[in-house]
Amino acid sequence: MKKFAYLPAKMLFLVILLIGFVTSLPVRAQTNSLVDYYPEIKITDSNGPDPGYFFISSKTLESVSDTFYLAIVDNYGTPLFFRLMPGLCTGFTVQPNGFLSYSFGDPRKVFIMDSLYQVVDTFATEGYKMDPHGFFITANGHALLFGNKRRTVDMSVIVEGGDPAATIRDKVVQEFDEQG
Repeated sequence: MKKFAYLPAKMLFLVILLIGFVTSLPVRAQTNSLVDYYPEIKITDSNGPDPGYFFISSKTLESVSDTFYLAIVDNYGTPLFFRLMPGLCTGFTVQPNGFLSYSFGDPRKVFIMDSLYQVVDTFATEGYKMDPHGFFITANGHALLFGNKRRTVDMSVIVEGGDPAATIRDKVVQEFDEQG
C-alpha cells in the first residue's frame, strides 16, 4: 500500500519540476515579418500597360545572404503572391493549362502549383542536367523538359586540326505523359 501512495507524490513532484523547467526556458519568436523580406519594386515608367501580372523569381547569386523568392505582382508592383524560397529558383511562369511552374533544387526539378499555390507535381529530366528555363506543358497535358549533357569528343577525326578533347553539350527534349 505504501508503494501506491508514494508513486502519486513522486509523479506530482516530477510534473511540478518539469513545469518549472519549461516555463524558465527563453521564448523564441520570429522577429522578421514578410515585409522585411519583400523586395522593393519600383515602377519607373508606366505607359498604359495591358492588364496582367508579372511573375518574378529571384535570380541572383551575388552574395550568400540574398533572399530567394517567388512573387506575382500587378502593374503597380502590388504583390498578389509572395513566397520565400530556401535557394535559387528560376522560370516562374503560367503554363497553358493555368498551372504555375518554377524550377528549384540541385539537381534541378520543375515544381507545378495549382491555383491555391500548392505544389501538386514535380518533373525532372532523366540522364541529363535540366535546363531551368526549358519546361512546358503541352495542350495534351504532356510535359516537355529541356536537358543537356557535356561530353568529350575527339574533333580531330571530324575536322582537320580539331581539338582531340573538345567538350560539347548535347541538348535534348524529354516528353513525359501521365504515366511519367
